[in-house]
Amino acid sequence: MNAEGLGITIRHQLDDNVAMWNRYAWKCIRCGMAYHRQRRTIVPSRHLCSRCRGALVEVTLEQPPIAQPDMLTEPCVEEQIPASLPLGQLCFDF
Repeated sequence: MNAEGLGITIRHQLDDNVAMWNRYAWKCIRCGMAYHRQRRTIVPSRHLCSRCRGALVEVTLEQPPIAQPDMLTEPCVEEQIPASLPLGQLCFDF
């Protein structure tokens, strides 16, 4: 398949896909390192920066819309199976 130009690999980077689910962020006031999380798991009074041991402060993230009504697609309509195919045979129309 790769000879045909598909470029399939066994290694993937899901940074963009995972980052879109981040809702919370904290930033170190000393070095500026940011920590992004999907849940509010960092407690600034208990946790410190892993790089410089500085204090953390919560910052707000802009939330992209996950699903808007205009972004949804129409439901899939089932196509009629041609009469020439015997029952139980699959038909793919590529």
